[in-house]
Amino acid sequence: MDLLVAEVALFHGTIVRPQEFFGKNGDRLGAAGIICLLLFLPKKIFEATVAPMSIFEIAMLLCFGAAWPASIYRSIKSGSTRGKSVFFLFIVLAGYAAGILHKLLYHFDFVIYLYCLNALMVGTDTVLWFRNRRREKAS
Repeated sequence: MDLLVAEVALFHGTIVRPQEFFGKNGDRLGAAGIICLLLFLPKKIFEATVAPMSIFEIAMLLCFGAAWPASIYRSIKSGSTRGKSVFFLFIVLAGYAAGILHKLLYHFDFVIYLYCLNALMVGTDTVLWFRNRRREKAS
């Protein structure tokens, strides 16, 4: 608990003497430490758990995601790799993987589910590309 209080106080630029911060005998919080906890800790917890989402990121993922079902349908119906590039599909998958990793490591919010859904659709289209390629070589 003491380290957390010290981190909060240092983070917000609060300068207090240790005996004021932790109390005279060092085993309990002093008045300055309690004030720091009451003023800054709720904000710090809120910032760490409820990150603001970008409406533009959501719109981008929804727009990109709207195209993949049509591409999957075309891959199933045509049974052909014509007009598709597996290299392009891998690049898009790598981009979605980078977005997912960013959300997991730095800025977790519900948008990660859109990244996962889009990556799943691109992965499905990639699997269909390989299936269609195998069928083309067999015939």
